[in-house]
Amino acid sequence: MHAWLVALIGLSFFAIGLPEALLGASWPAMGGGLHAQLASVSFIAIVICAASVASALFARRIVRRLGMGNTVVCSVVVAAIGCAGFAFADGLSWLLVFAVPYGAAAGLLTASLNAYIAPRYAARHIDWLHATTAAGATGGHAILGAVIALIVTLVPFPGSWKHAAGPILLGLGCAPINPAVVHLVPRIYGVANTATVIGLQTAAIYGGTLITPSAFGIIAHYHSTSFLPWYLAIFTASTIMAGLATRRQLHVDGTDGGSQGAGR
Repeated sequence: MHAWLVALIGLSFFAIGLPEALLGASWPAMGGGLHAQLASVSFIAIVICAASVASALFARRIVRRLGMGNTVVCSVVVAAIGCAGFAFADGLSWLLVFAVPYGAAAGLLTASLNAYIAPRYAARHIDWLHATTAAGATGGHAILGAVIALIVTLVPFPGSWKHAAGPILLGLGCAPINPAVVHLVPRIYGVANTATVIGLQTAAIYGGTLITPSAFGIIAHYHSTSFLPWYLAIFTASTIMAGLATRRQLHVDGTDGGSQGAGR
């Protein structure tokens, strides 16, 4: 394993995370300057997620045609174009236009990098590489303004820092899931199928990001936001049951049992 290659991959994951949190944090001021409604950011997020799903599904074909290095470079360039478009856009319509290249680049870069590292690196390396994505998102907030980001984060929790413990624990609990699943893919499905499966996995992640907040928005509109703990509990139970079913079917025991699943 070459240290420079790991550093380059880590930098790529950092670049993926860097702009992720900026749009939502900056939209209250940005939307006001563009005379757009607060809810308009949801349409931008939908376009980004849809473009990410589409590019993730075609990631294997693109990598085969362009090669991994060219795919990463092109994805970064296209993402930079999308971010630059956000900076110079003078209306919501242009934001929607530039959301397409940004989302497509993010989905392609995520799927292709995960497909590359899954069969080549140990679980601890994958964990650290994925951690750089969160570091990038944190860095993006810091660039935008740590104080503003903190205020925006804690506005729904006035009066006590203890009220922020729930979202923080949710984030910590969700963080290990994606790198763990990426690490298991080549063991369960085989190295030859890793790129295809991770492409589908990445598409499912962005698809869930697209659907689940909108679904809860509908629930909250007709009922109440107090249903949120039960809504999260449904997905928590579903995740646990899916993990147990996979473990039982493929006999993945968390150490060397995954090799049994790879041969199936």
